[in-house]
Amino acid sequence: MQVEPKCPGPNEVYTTCKKSCPPETCVSLVAKFSCDVNEACQNGCVCKPGFLRKSLGSPCVPICQCPEMKYSPDCKKN
Repeated sequence: MQVEPKCPGPNEVYTTCKKSCPPETCVSLVAKFSCDVNEACQNGCVCKPGFLRKSLGSPCVPICQCPEMKYSPDCKKN
């Protein structure tokens, strides 16, 4: 039995089908990307649902910590 590699961040999970487009960054919330639908999968760590990276290579943070979500009603603190 193969053991899945451990991801460095607490908000990341290992996958056998990671795609680079759109990037897993906060900017993907507001930018349009022309992604190749035929892009091959790669093994690697991805952010868990509800998390993104502030920039490539940075840790995964809750989406509401993205600067792009600063004024989102979904992210307002009570």
